[in-house]
Amino acid sequence: MNYYGSWQQYMEQMMKQLQEQQKEIKALYQKLESLEHNHSDQPKTVIEKIEYNFDQLKIESLEGTLHIGLTPQELSEIDDASLWRQQDPIQKSAPKPDNQQVLEELDHYLTEQGGAIIRSLATHHQVDMNQQKEQSIIQDIRNQLPSRIGHYENQNPKPGPEVVVQQIKTEIEHSIAQYLEQSKGEDK
Repeated sequence: MNYYGSWQQYMEQMMKQLQEQQKEIKALYQKLESLEHNHSDQPKTVIEKIEYNFDQLKIESLEGTLHIGLTPQELSEIDDASLWRQQDPIQKSAPKPDNQQVLEELDHYLTEQGGAIIRSLATHHQVDMNQQKEQSIIQDIRNQLPSRIGHYENQNPKPGPEVVVQQIKTEIEHSIAQYLEQSKGEDK
């Protein structure tokens, strides 16, 4: 029996495996060095000490946007200042408060159907409507949504989100019709 051939093949196979493992180890070391290099390049935020003296605080006017729970890096990645309008897949999976869901649904309703509703009612009431007026009406309604949602949430018993959405949609159409009827009288 010739065991030399089988030992030789076995040793060659072992050498190939050893070389492949050495290549993998080398590649892993390179990745590790790359990660360490990238990690060291990232800016670090260090906050030493924050002191608030509320008795000395006097607020004349309050403006701007408050972002709670965001790091400076996350804040710089935000394109739209109104966070509740972002369509982020992560946000969709997380449960939202009822008023947030209602607000998003009504905003979507205004965006998708608001212009058509206004044009239809303007035609019905024989009022001239241009794009600028239409957008102004939609923006005015959009600004009033939080207070209308709050009105329904303060009712006892509190209606469900679907009821609130339907009620506010009805109010929107009724209010637009009233506005256009008044505009018709002013044009004459």
